[in-house]
Amino acid sequence: MESPKLLEVELSLVLIFICCLSLPVDSYDTGSQLTWSIKDDGSYSFHAGMDQDHFTLNNADVFLQSNGKTYGSGDASLKLTGAKAISGGDATGTYEGTVYDYVAGSTRMSAQIAIYNGGEYVRFTQSFPTGVKGCNVSFLEDVLSSFPSFHIAHTNTTSNLGYLNMYGDMVGYFYAIGDIKTGDDRIRGGLRAGPLVLFDDRGNTVVMSSFSSFMSHNMQYDTKSGVVRFGVMGDVTEIPMHYQVNTILYYSDSGINQAIENWGRVLTTKYHKKSSIMEADFSINYLGYYTDNGAYYYYKTEPNKTYDVTMLDVVAYAASKDIPYGYLQYDSWWYYKGIGNGVKNWTSRPDIFPKGMDKLYEDNGLPVVAHNRYWSSDTTYAKQNGGKYNFYVETEKAIPADTNFWKDLIRSSKTWGLITYEQDWLDREFLDLKITRSNITVANNWLKEMGEAASECDVTIQYCMALPRHIMQSVEIQAVTQARVSGDYHPGNSQWKIGVTSMFAHALYIAPYKDTFWTTTVQSGSPYGLSTEPNTALQAAISTLSKGPVGPSDGIGNTDRNLLMKCCRLDGLILKPSRPITSTDETIMKLAFPAMEGSANAEAEVYTTYSDIHVYSSSKQFMLRFGILLITDLTTAGYSVAPSAMYLDKINMETKMYKAFQGHPGTDTKIYDVDATGMLSIPKCGVKDFQLWHLSPVVSMGNSTLVILGEREKWVPVSSRRITGVEMKDGNFLIDLQGKPTEVITMDFLLDTNLVSVSCTVPDSGTTRVSVHSKTCFYT
Repeated sequence: MESPKLLEVELSLVLIFICCLSLPVDSYDTGSQLTWSIKDDGSYSFHAGMDQDHFTLNNADVFLQSNGKTYGSGDASLKLTGAKAISGGDATGTYEGTVYDYVAGSTRMSAQIAIYNGGEYVRFTQSFPTGVKGCNVSFLEDVLSSFPSFHIAHTNTTSNLGYLNMYGDMVGYFYAIGDIKTGDDRIRGGLRAGPLVLFDDRGNTVVMSSFSSFMSHNMQYDTKSGVVRFGVMGDVTEIPMHYQVNTILYYSDSGINQAIENWGRVLTTKYHKKSSIMEADFSINYLGYYTDNGAYYYYKTEPNKTYDVTMLDVVAYAASKDIPYGYLQYDSWWYYKGIGNGVKNWTSRPDIFPKGMDKLYEDNGLPVVAHNRYWSSDTTYAKQNGGKYNFYVETEKAIPADTNFWKDLIRSSKTWGLITYEQDWLDREFLDLKITRSNITVANNWLKEMGEAASECDVTIQYCMALPRHIMQSVEIQAVTQARVSGDYHPGNSQWKIGVTSMFAHALYIAPYKDTFWTTTVQSGSPYGLSTEPNTALQAAISTLSKGPVGPSDGIGNTDRNLLMKCCRLDGLILKPSRPITSTDETIMKLAFPAMEGSANAEAEVYTTYSDIHVYSSSKQFMLRFGILLITDLTTAGYSVAPSAMYLDKINMETKMYKAFQGHPGTDTKIYDVDATGMLSIPKCGVKDFQLWHLSPVVSMGNSTLVILGEREKWVPVSSRRITGVEMKDGNFLIDLQGKPTEVITMDFLLDTNLVSVSCTVPDSGTTRVSVHSKTCFYT
């Protein structure tokens, strides 16, 4: 099949496009479309951008390992027996394409190409009507089947072509960014690899990843040939009849962030995952106290006290300082461990909680986020060890294979306050067991059964040390709402750099979690010796702007309340932006193309996000978008950022002017004019004096103009968690606010260039309204 935009027509198959099959799709900007060439001899190519020579992906070989032998299209041992046109539709739109039938000895394989919505994205499907036996390969990081496959190191392009290769745990935290022409040897496939993003310096971006069978799908990259292949992971010994593996190729000409977000919307639409469960998750929305690695009380208590007393003292201290912790996180120090330091029994030890977890919950009244790790081979839950549940048990580790196990475990844990189950060490549970790599369905069932039990018990799940495949699998698991996107926090380290991993988590409706942090620099007696945290403000700001959980971990008496409360309301509800803060496209491109002009230095971390506020009047309704910019390690003189880098051009179509002000370090108190098509100039900065800037749109009504500056002492001055709406009425601007009763809210505005500051005390109803013109509060 060939795109109608191509001049050279090689179409030999008649493709039928059935418009009436179009189905509703979640709203998102689809950007531009691919052009393509698909032939009945099994060859295909895809072109990104108007100039097909600019960014072209040409097919490589198709192969299948069956009965101990490799059958490939290159030597014709994998025989193409037919090709036919297909068309149809599903939740993501309508498609047309081609299906190829192959034979590998006595094994059949079909390979399908389906192009959706005229070229928005492509679905590649491998299916095995007869199943496959004897299919595992010698090197498990490889694939045992290959379709699609592309030559990328020798891609036909007249300009720069970069890559972003997600890799490793914490949602691919060990990713690589580079230029295909000079650094493709850093692209890695295998069990730890995730989505592969290709991009040029014009904004054309392709995202390639699994599209189904997420735990068994694999990517392989051959550095010698420059070929990327997608298929079944290499250690699988048998593929059941009619099994399918899908791969997606998504294209956008609107840049890297937009392409990844659009790619995620296709996945979440296909698998019916909604953002509402994530948005309602208590442990994401409210301030919590953490005890994980990096925390003051990680495997440490107060002197001569047990853990339960220490936790009660933490709660008492917080109450004395009016710090509104909404929950406590218990890490791996509280349960029984067995062989290989895995979990033997997930119940509390009497030396940790002498009165039991139920009693502790009763005494402190705070719900719990509870950590768990991989299961030990001597776990008391397994039938092999006298328990009552089905497990696969190997030398050191085990894995549940029993829906009732998860239901019983999570249901019983709610008695001591469990609201979020934290599944840590996901990478080791998957990689270290033979059964999860050789059996094509075990890993998938493990995660789904865990998720189904959590949903049934109204408990959410946080993934930790998740490989990209775990995060991909979460699109089928509603209960998974959050995931760690960074390495472990330790006082003074730089694991706050989450701008790239947050892009992928957010795209799949997963709230990115930066991990814990300290709010004061020196905390004597900590488990980390002389370690200090010099960048407390940056840690707090990134944690808040991530849109994920915010969980500090100071020792008793060491919390900087003023710094901490910059994240939230008095009731602990976190004042979040509308989107997690992420690296800008320019930041990623600069790492790939160091010679790129007009950009920040390669070491600079440039992150942006925004907040959306609903505005209405008798005649119209619209959204206002407020920009947020954070930069560290900027050594480039005269560096400037456009409002479009904060996505302001996507919503504020009629806005001609913005007002900009500095949120940190706060030494610049001026308010600057920034034209909608202009630039905001940023001074040089390091980490401690990082630059945080806010852009507010100028709104006109009659002869008046309004700029909402918001709560300028907060990390997010304008948040929908505080401002629920703006009404334009009778020549006045009315701002609806919410908060904790007795809380004093101070909002700043510019009214016709005059600075207006209004303070309201929240009444018992929790809501109030500000009249900007009269500078008064209406209590409801």
